[in-house]
Amino acid sequence: MFLNEKACRIIIALRELGEANISEVARVAGANVGHTSNTLTKAILRGYVIRERTDRGIVHRLTEKGRRMAEVLEETLRKIESIESEEL
Repeated sequence: MFLNEKACRIIIALRELGEANISEVARVAGANVGHTSNTLTKAILRGYVIRERTDRGIVHRLTEKGRRMAEVLEETLRKIESIESEEL
């Protein structure tokens, strides 16, 4: 599995953006460009993301599989944050 919390946020950010270049995804996810690039490359290899050249340059977007994954990740992170915010 290639996903840690930051990688999860990158996938979720791409879901929010719809279609974006690496810099845009990194900014929304709060990640650096290098980590974002590596994460998106791994996601491409696993069928979650596609990369294509457009008139805007190289953009990334989620596949259907990637959109389903982003939904699961977002819900999971929300539940984790809820649990962690509970008082001991």
